[in-house]
Amino acid sequence: MNISQRISALLIAVPWLACILYFILRYPFSFNYEIYINNHYTLAWTLLYFPFSLIFFFIISIKPGYIGNSVKTLPNGPGYFVVFTMAIVWVLLLFSNYYSFGNEHFFVCISMFALLCSLLLFNNIDSIIPIIVSLAVAFMFQLYAGYSQLLAVAGSENESLMIRGNLHNSGIYACYLVISFPFFCYILPLKKRAPLIICSIIALAVISLVFVTKSRSAIVAAFVMLLAFAGSTWSKNLRRYAAAMPMIVKLTLSASMTLTLSGAGYYLFQAKRMSALGRMLKIRITWEHITDHFWLGTGLGRFSWYYPQWQSDYFRSHPDISQAEIFSAGESYILFNEYLQLLKEVGIGGFLIFMVALIYIYSTRNTNYSSLLKVTKLTVTGILACSFTTYALHTNIFLLILALCFAISVLVRVSSIDSPPNQNALLTGLMLCLLVLAGMGIYKGLQLYKAIQRWEMLTEGRYNSDVPPQQVYENLYPILQQNGKFLTDYGLFLQENHNTAMLALPILQRSRNYFVSKLTIEQLGKAYAVRGDYHHAIACYEWLGYYLPNRFGVKNDLLRLYKKTADSANIQRVATMIMSMPIKINSPEVEFIKKEAAATLAGNDSIR
Repeated sequence: MNISQRISALLIAVPWLACILYFILRYPFSFNYEIYINNHYTLAWTLLYFPFSLIFFFIISIKPGYIGNSVKTLPNGPGYFVVFTMAIVWVLLLFSNYYSFGNEHFFVCISMFALLCSLLLFNNIDSIIPIIVSLAVAFMFQLYAGYSQLLAVAGSENESLMIRGNLHNSGIYACYLVISFPFFCYILPLKKRAPLIICSIIALAVISLVFVTKSRSAIVAAFVMLLAFAGSTWSKNLRRYAAAMPMIVKLTLSASMTLTLSGAGYYLFQAKRMSALGRMLKIRITWEHITDHFWLGTGLGRFSWYYPQWQSDYFRSHPDISQAEIFSAGESYILFNEYLQLLKEVGIGGFLIFMVALIYIYSTRNTNYSSLLKVTKLTVTGILACSFTTYALHTNIFLLILALCFAISVLVRVSSIDSPPNQNALLTGLMLCLLVLAGMGIYKGLQLYKAIQRWEMLTEGRYNSDVPPQQVYENLYPILQQNGKFLTDYGLFLQENHNTAMLALPILQRSRNYFVSKLTIEQLGKAYAVRGDYHHAIACYEWLGYYLPNRFGVKNDLLRLYKKTADSANIQRVATMIMSMPIKINSPEVEFIKKEAAATLAGNDSIR
């Protein structure tokens, strides 16, 4: 590459570099149920990348050589794919209630898809290199951060949980190190001795840190990637040795491997038994609804709205549940098995499209880019391995890496195609319409971003204005009325003031349509109680009691609501339930609630 080509490649890669930094340092996950985490709106700025790439594609299509003789247009097939799919994306962002900017996971996926499509429209495989280099630098920085944390917490009781780099979770951090390692190796000239030694040392450092974190998913992913690497590198030799082995040796090796894998699986299960039981419970609950929304799914990002209701229904319909299940039930919104969750979100049709995309990546062949394709496939293998037992596809940096891997596969395939100019009237018309949609979508996204900034300033006490807070909420409501977190916070604000408490109910009712959490339903129940509507208030707390069967506070609030209605049968039922609840973590509050329930059953209750 000459200097101008390198500068061009770097400029094309800039939005990717910004996202790498943002995802690692500020915004690692796309399933945040805390109402004050809304970092996904910042990704609206990345959408600006798409119109520029579309204009570039349009110019190259109608006037080849205008920008440079080395720049080739994207072939018609991928070009139509980008235009049609992005048109659907912009329509959803503009006009959908549930699949728009307010749907966090959906919008993160859409942002990554827009980055992917933009990279394809530029059709510059050289721009991949600065992105990979940035990933490698980020990997080394995170490895350094992990060892710094290890030195700081060495010997402490929760050592394995406190090594997490900037990713907030030790398990995901360990998976990140394993998944990012192949791209780090790619930038080193491994045919030379010194880089090979460096790579080996880094590999040992990664493996050591993974074992310190006790991440079962990362250990399994590393093992699977090692097998994939061995199979792709020495497949011919391995087949030859296997063919020459006597049958007794083959049987012995097979039996030994089976026993070893079984023992390893048992050890990994027992290493964090309660965590494993919790994940199995979530899978079992979801499996009971496997036929619901089977063909089209609940919608990308909507699993977190459906699952709490499924969990509540599960404990309502299964009265004879084990203590382990009660302790395992928590406020959860993800499944820890991305394949089952993806099937539930996009249905069988969407899942098949996902499988076709994976086949497309693994079937890509090109001798000129064999090393790049090998590390790409290893990286995808690592993400897929982690997806069995973690929320890998809800970890933003993994989504970005997966989008990059797909882009590499497409760009490698089209690199050998000499594309004629795309002087197609239909494609040209579609691109012009798409530019209009993109402009409208970007404007809406940036307006939402500004509104979120104002809301955050208000909640953090940084809003310096003569406008009263209630007026600010009222001004933001038309813009953020599809954001369940904002609606929950707005309802909370109204309930805190006696003069506006009666206004909170319709806001919280609307919030429930977009966002379901303990806080949302709890506040909705209180809003009903303020109006004297104890029937609906009790329904909210009954739902919470089944959703979180180990929470004494929820049951106690429910008991007090029944006391207000003088419903003696349900008072006795809930008090008995409290007395029979196992205690996960004892506290003075739990002891007080138990005493209150005992007094209620004894008929000596004086607390109303």
